[in-house]
Amino acid sequence: MARIRTLDEMMCLFRCAKLDASLSSFVRPVQFSDQLVSDDYKLFEVDSELADELSTSDSPRIIELKDEPGKSGFGRVYACAADQTYSVVETETSNTLLLVPNDSAPIEKPLDTEEPKPAVVYAMKTSYLEFHPCIAPSLRLLKQKMLSSRYHSPFDDELDGDEDSTIRPPKFTRLELTAEFPCSINELAYAFVRLGIFEIEGFMRLVDSDYLVQVGGS
Repeated sequence: MARIRTLDEMMCLFRCAKLDASLSSFVRPVQFSDQLVSDDYKLFEVDSELADELSTSDSPRIIELKDEPGKSGFGRVYACAADQTYSVVETETSNTLLLVPNDSAPIEKPLDTEEPKPAVVYAMKTSYLEFHPCIAPSLRLLKQKMLSSRYHSPFDDELDGDEDSTIRPPKFTRLELTAEFPCSINELAYAFVRLGIFEIEGFMRLVDSDYLVQVGGS
């Protein structure tokens, strides 16, 4: 059976909270759903500009959550947009947050003659996730990853290709690096430029600086 907090109970809570008396007309009975789906929701706190962009129905903006690989499993969590990376931090709320449908709570002052309808609670949350802009990816970690696939010249690359595949240096595609390094697509592309990483025959390679000078001067 659904749990209900009556209007009288909610008004008592309203007075205990010592809120502005002009808000009393917004107080509603609260009905808790038989099956709360709290685990199905995540709350994020974002700046107003990002919130407006994400809430637009035809917005192409996509934010992907990525884990940072660590020595003992996964490390920090990052939220990656097309042009910005955010470090995600979980924060406890001072009070339990009740999630209700848009049409379940009034946003305008109701008429005095209007019968208060219960606000139906479908989920309760005691924490939310904060987005903190950060600089990503780590150039040090990316360079360390790419050292094994350093590209010196086409001739040296042919010699590497003749080696046994079991001892051949590993190579990585752009997609593999995008999946491994928690950062935005644009930031990763900028990091490639900073470090001199180029796509050669389908793989991202850390091109030797001496070879770049030779190619640039030829």
